[in-house]
Amino acid sequence: WNHEFHVYKLAQSRYMDGFWIGAGNPGLFYYSFRDDAVHSVEYSSGRPVIEIHDIYEENDSVLYAVTAVDGFYKMVLEKKGGTINVRQQKRYHFFHEQREIMMFYPMLAEGDSILWLGSREKGLVRFDKRTEEYQVISLKEKLRKSVDDILSLYRTEDGKMYVGTTSGLVCLSFCGKKIEATYIGREQGLLNDMIHGIQEDGNGFLWLGTNRGLIKYNPKNGSSHDYYYSAGVQ
Repeated sequence: WNHEFHVYKLAQSRYMDGFWIGAGNPGLFYYSFRDDAVHSVEYSSGRPVIEIHDIYEENDSVLYAVTAVDGFYKMVLEKKGGTINVRQQKRYHFFHEQREIMMFYPMLAEGDSILWLGSREKGLVRFDKRTEEYQVISLKEKLRKSVDDILSLYRTEDGKMYVGTTSGLVCLSFCGKKIEATYIGREQGLLNDMIHGIQEDGNGFLWLGTNRGLIKYNPKNGSSHDYYYSAGVQ
């Protein structure tokens, strides 16, 4: 209660009775259902990772995290006596046009080996965990629009990836190594183009969380319906 506690991500754990919390400074906590309490993760290796905006739990002892200040980390965990300790960590360095990409918000896993990282203002990074190779993909170069400032990522049942940006929604379709990009923004009928969250429902509609309200978007015909304070949301 003595200071602010900024929480950016909650990630259900598959290996413990609780969930991971991505926060400000320090950045990594876990919530235990057993004692109904939030616990901070301790570090025996390196300094605490801060400003964690997304978390991927690979197994019971490895976490990947993206941060808003220090890039991308792999953390090896050790669990003893009810505490969780980072015994080893590795920070990866990604470069685009001779500049290091440091600020990431969303992360999305694909299969057993690929992680997609959404950067602020530098586009997408496709990272292979097995080889530790990466590829930087500029959506701005593909679409000639300012859509490299990424806030959210979502993969639909049909294999398409939707990228929520500060300037609209981008749909990526994959055919082998070829990536096709389509833009959806205000000119296509969206209420707002600041897309903070994306979720697919059972009918195939996409629900988009924006600065001005909630949008229900139909990918099949491009139509959308808006919900906000004076129209549908109480």
